[in-house]
Amino acid sequence: MRSRKRRSIQLLIWPLMLSLLIPATALAQEPVSQEVLDEWFYSRLVWAALAGAIFGIVAGLAHLCRLQFQLNSLNVNGQARKKFWVWFIVIAVLGALALFLDAWLVYSFSALSLAFGEALTQVWLNYRTLLILLTLVVAFVVTVAISTRLKSDCRCRYAFLPGPRSK
Repeated sequence: MRSRKRRSIQLLIWPLMLSLLIPATALAQEPVSQEVLDEWFYSRLVWAALAGAIFGIVAGLAHLCRLQFQLNSLNVNGQARKKFWVWFIVIAVLGALALFLDAWLVYSFSALSLAFGEALTQVWLNYRTLLILLTLVVAFVVTVAISTRLKSDCRCRYAFLPGPRSK
């Protein structure tokens, strides 16, 4: 019990110590212009769609099509849908984190790097970021549905796109 408490305290201390390393001063004192935000948005939109498609192919073909049958079930559609939602949440969270880190650390807005708060308020908490994330997850969902349906030996072919109905 004591070891568990010590471990949880250590897990709380590390993020606190790392947050002290975040610079508190801003290098950019002016707000980011609309033109620069538009440039960032359009440059990231295509990459988000491509990343969603790649992750959709990986999740669909490498993971969802290889699910094992459970003892009390004749198909894996329910299990595939549950795993799909786990993938969906992971992709959405990782995409949001990647966009924030891109705005904060990677992309230079008018040759100025943004501080943590500026990247958060001016770029990441913007409707453009939501549109990029929406593009990412839509590309992911469509690619998973198509890749699992088109693979001939996939065990969950009809989990995401319904198959033919019998009369």
